[in-house]
Amino acid sequence: MDEYQQKLELAQKINLMAGIKNGKARSIESSLIEADWRVWLKTVGPHTFTKEFSFFHAELWQWYWAITQKLRHKEPLTEDDLVFFAIWARGFGKTSNAEWCAIAEGALIGSGYVLYVSGTAVQAEGHVASIRSRLESEEITKYYPALSNPKIGEHGNQHGWGKEFLKTDSGWSIRPVGLDQNIRGVKEGDMRPTLIILDDIDDVNDSPHVVDQKIRKITGSILPTGTAYTRKIFAQNLIHRNSVLNLAFTRKRDLLQRRIVKGPYPAFQDLQIEVDSTPAGPINRITAGRPTWPGIDMQEVQRFLDDSGRDLFLAEYQHDFSGVDQKRVIPEYDETIHIITWSQFEKVFGVRYIPEHWLREVGHDIGYTKEHLSSWSFVATSAKNSPFPNLKFLYRGLNYCEPLLDDMAADVIRILQPDYSVGRRFDEKECITRWKMSHEKKGERMTYQQKYKLPFTPVDFSKSDGISQWRHYLRCDHKLKHPFMDDYQASADSPWSIGRPSLYYIVDDDQVTMPRNDAGLANHRRELLNWEMRRSVETDTGYSKEQPVKARDDAADSFRMITASWGPGALELTPAEQQEVDLPDPYKIENIAKASPLAQQQLYMARMAEIQAQKDKKAQAQGDWIKSPSSW
Repeated sequence: MDEYQQKLELAQKINLMAGIKNGKARSIESSLIEADWRVWLKTVGPHTFTKEFSFFHAELWQWYWAITQKLRHKEPLTEDDLVFFAIWARGFGKTSNAEWCAIAEGALIGSGYVLYVSGTAVQAEGHVASIRSRLESEEITKYYPALSNPKIGEHGNQHGWGKEFLKTDSGWSIRPVGLDQNIRGVKEGDMRPTLIILDDIDDVNDSPHVVDQKIRKITGSILPTGTAYTRKIFAQNLIHRNSVLNLAFTRKRDLLQRRIVKGPYPAFQDLQIEVDSTPAGPINRITAGRPTWPGIDMQEVQRFLDDSGRDLFLAEYQHDFSGVDQKRVIPEYDETIHIITWSQFEKVFGVRYIPEHWLREVGHDIGYTKEHLSSWSFVATSAKNSPFPNLKFLYRGLNYCEPLLDDMAADVIRILQPDYSVGRRFDEKECITRWKMSHEKKGERMTYQQKYKLPFTPVDFSKSDGISQWRHYLRCDHKLKHPFMDDYQASADSPWSIGRPSLYYIVDDDQVTMPRNDAGLANHRRELLNWEMRRSVETDTGYSKEQPVKARDDAADSFRMITASWGPGALELTPAEQQEVDLPDPYKIENIAKASPLAQQQLYMARMAEIQAQKDKKAQAQGDWIKSPSSW
């Protein structure tokens, strides 16, 4: 029997023998159950914690238990230990544990002020109502009677004891906060929140606009109410790729950056789901997989799979968005594969700018409101004489909110001028082969042409033009190595692990994980991740055509203007360069230079003979073509 089991059994025996007179636990009993977080939870929450704890439960409670002990003994906290991300799968008890963390503060520290924050007020109030019922339980009443009694003011229950606010006799209080309401008055007198719990923040149907609003409320109205030592717990599964938690976890939005992260932990290892044919129709069934936590309710798991479907199940239980991503317009886009830095580009191509001889195109979508931005996309294709020819790069993205046409034109002309800070000594305007914008913007196009010598031509295309080309460029060819990242093969004839896509997005070195502005292609990337297909809808005449949703797609439209015609081509080799390519490897200049002086002379003679032989062969082929009647 381990130490935990011994403590638990001893606590249970003393509890039975003592009888706990007059509703007050003796200090020996409280000290005993508070010596171990597992004993404490099993003793005061026996109806909640009926199963064994897992490693991820231990990670949360060991962190939080250490903090409560420091606070009880007036020891200082370190700022790096104040934020905890518990990224658990659905069914792992995240809400129950989060609610008991709130109760633990009142029980162990004796005072404090908790904000329980959820996506909606109804959700937050539900959590506080659940906490109230636990405070009124027999176990809390026995061990912590002051925590189970409402605070009574001069005129009765001054603060209330309900779903909207709880204040106890011990000096501990909790308030629910919903992000769907105006957030004000969250301070309690002069007391600032000591613990902020973020739970059920995200919803699977949240649009990017709703997510942005939630983040603004959390960062602008919730977190600033705390002190430098307010603890914060974010307990949730990732829900979807654009959720508040996932954006914070992947550092694509700058909130709660100093934190301890545990997870994401999937519900199952080696999960397999197969479709089973039944008399009632096809049903998804889990046919293989090891639960990460044996305490998970398999009946609940299967019920969720039956009710919500495979894609949402994988997102909620496995943190796997692959099924949900199929609804994205560009599901192939993966920031771990397609985003590269200028340093990575320089390592391969030798410069921190697009070489002068590479062909370029510009796409421009014009909008004049906050909801419809003006976006520019600059795309280049590596020339055939480069180390990796025929690769495409989105190397510059510009976005303007409520712009003036003249200001945009002046800004673009300035940006295209030589940039000596990166070594670019040429005006890039002369390198751009095609300028494209919507055919509907004739007036703007004429202004650009006549006043600023920006030779835009009209593009008339549908809502889906350019998408198939875009997706084609993003697909990875696993027969080829990724040119910018560490890639590997299991064996010489095995496919490369990452593979080589044909399209890359170049960003500043410090904006890979969290893009902030156009130097990190922030708007282009955000749109790409959130751009969704409008699902087919059955109408009187049949199903409507599946098309991209026409919302927040300005950068995408500017890019599609380029891909609709496949984008810039790769500059062809010069005759001399082509001759070098056609020569056998031993006769190439770079290889001859590596040989000894005597060998160099012999190789050079053989090189010249090979060049002459190739010329004679081409001349003969041309002569045969002229003589052949079939060529006339």
